Amino acid sequence: MTTSSLAAVANAAADADVRAGRSENAPPVEEVVARADHDAALKAARDEGFAAGVKAENARILTIEGNALKGHEALVAAHKADPSVTPEASAMAILKAEREKPASDPKAGAQRTLEAMDKAAEGVESRPSAAGDAGADAPKATTPEGWTAEWEASDKLKATYPTAESYVATMKRKARAA
Repeated sequence: MTTSSLAAVANAAADADVRAGRSENAPPVEEVVARADHDAALKAARDEGFAAGVKAENARILTIEGNALKGHEALVAAHKADPSVTPEASAMAILKAEREKPASDPKAGAQRTLEAMDKAAEGVESRPSAAGDAGADAPKATTPEGWTAEWEASDKLKATYPTAESYVATMKRKARAA
């Protein structure tokens, strides 16, 4: 082809574009369709991500509310408001606060213990025993003199330990370990 024939082909293509309603600067139809598909896909992905985020946040809040214990409402509200707090971290913080509660308020811890004991004893009749304290075990010794007296009073300890001193030494080791 010659230069003039190339120019003629280019002019013919330009005339075809003009007849089709396209100007020289207009993008081809394929590009317009691709852009529309891209915008729709982008919107769908954005909507899907938003829905997944809402679902995850709702699940996080419901789990934090499920971890709540009575008396820790302010802590739970703070955890629900802070998106960086995971349900696991919230549960650990609530348990830590619950463990520290009796230390800061000894009456509350003692009161709960007494209430639990009362509830456990409901329906149980209490009567004094006929034998008194005769059936109770003797209190455990905590001094070398007490351990020596225990050894002297027990045939079983005498069979196990050859001397009172060996029994006292063993009990001292156990007392230090505890």
